[in-house]
Amino acid sequence: MTNYLTNIFNKIYSIKNDDLFSKIVLVFNANIITFIVNFFISIIVNRAIGVENKGILAVLIFYPNIITSFFQFGTRQAIVYLFGKNENRQQELFENIVSIFMLSSIICISVAFILLYFTIAIELTINLILLTIIQIPQNIFIYLVGGVLLGKKDITNFNKIRLLPSIVNLIIISGLFGFNNLSLSFYMFSIFISNLFLMVHLFFVLKMQFNIVLSIDIEIVKKMFRYGSVFAVAMLINQLNYRSDLFFLEKFSTLKEIGLYSTAVNLAELLFQIPTIIGTVIFTYSSNSKEPLEFSKKVRKILKIGVIISSIFSIILYFLIPKVLELLYGSQFVESTPMYRMLLIGINMMIIYKILGFDLAGKGKPGYAIISGLIGLSINIICNFFLVSKYGGYGAAISSSVSYTFMALSYIKIYTYELKKLEVR
Repeated sequence: MTNYLTNIFNKIYSIKNDDLFSKIVLVFNANIITFIVNFFISIIVNRAIGVENKGILAVLIFYPNIITSFFQFGTRQAIVYLFGKNENRQQELFENIVSIFMLSSIICISVAFILLYFTIAIELTINLILLTIIQIPQNIFIYLVGGVLLGKKDITNFNKIRLLPSIVNLIIISGLFGFNNLSLSFYMFSIFISNLFLMVHLFFVLKMQFNIVLSIDIEIVKKMFRYGSVFAVAMLINQLNYRSDLFFLEKFSTLKEIGLYSTAVNLAELLFQIPTIIGTVIFTYSSNSKEPLEFSKKVRKILKIGVIISSIFSIILYFLIPKVLELLYGSQFVESTPMYRMLLIGINMMIIYKILGFDLAGKGKPGYAIISGLIGLSINIICNFFLVSKYGGYGAAISSSVSYTFMALSYIKIYTYELKKLEVR
């Protein structure tokens, strides 16, 4: 055991001065701060709105997220890839990105309104629907600008995308909670204001680097959508896989079960910070790497460290979660404990899937994520269909963990196959 730990620390030491590793640390620091802020936000919101309103919030967020993930066409990843390969045409790329933002916003708002107003089983007020769909163009703008910043390797401003709105949101809801005025509607409005604050900041960042004008270049748009469409399908499948459980819970269970399960998911997915932090930088560097095999060797070292860290946190949280839920959210949320514990299995497997996926996507091969994603989605749907009606949120947690495990195992096989092809070359 001592020798094993020594080898791990040696690996960490050997890459600590690497540029890739330093960028990961930079993103990690920003994400830690964001995590702490969002942690306090979740405590305040859960205590203020209760379990059933938490269930309504989960449903409100589900549909717009699915719609925007499809209509964004995987453009963030395509932007990063094309910016890295076409440094002399970045202004042209940016002008087309502005046009894509306008078109995507109009389509997504229209589709989201129809779905929220006419199709879901839960009765929503028009105010909640409007507060939800008005955030769609904000999310698209932030998403696309994030691609521009990553494409230019501007990690500093990219970090602000998550950090700034979280801080503003915490300030607003803390004030409302202090005056006993924090309702579900006020919380949605707070998110809107927080995103608006970030958009203003990003506008001035972009204005210093680009001429902000509309333009359509068919050649550039074709390239963007050719790369982006593959990313988009993969992302849509993953989003459906991550959130299909909420669809089944909404149809076959209760708002209380949705609220309990969404709380467990939110806490369990905090471990996703590990692959998100690592993967964001890996994708950027993989897109620009001139030695893909050597870069993948670095990725495997970093993956081992990430898995070890997430496993340690998982073991600790497995035993502490009942007390954590009661302390943070109140005794009504302790029933989320078995759901959370079951989700930990799948979340840890998804860490492997996501980190390896970022590397292959940066090599221009995001299509493999579609294959493994379809495997996971099929398993998730079948399991949810049989388990949710009987076991509620716990059945959804079982379905997710089984699905995520099969996705990770299939992707390990794919990644190994691709590395062998690089070695032959």
